[in-house]
Amino acid sequence: MADLVIDGALLRSVADRVTTAAAEIALDASYSASLDAELGSSAVASALRDAGIQQRVRADAVAHSLLEVGASAAASAAAFEQTDRRLSGGL
Repeated sequence: MADLVIDGALLRSVADRVTTAAAEIALDASYSASLDAELGSSAVASALRDAGIQQRVRADAVAHSLLEVGASAAASAAAFEQTDRRLSGGL
């Protein structure tokens, strides 16, 4: 039977990278302040603002998911390491 090898450092590294990526997903809404004047059309500006809102909602959902994935990877690393300590202490 093959041994299962878990690399806790790799899991923690993945958790760090994924958690960091979550912060980088935020979208800047500052562009929407002067759309009416720049585009010359309030209808087009409104459509762009609505699309921007949808994108921000989606980006927030992705960021939240990435934070959960990062937390799960970190928790898995901790659980595997704790189990290894218990098993090695009991032998």
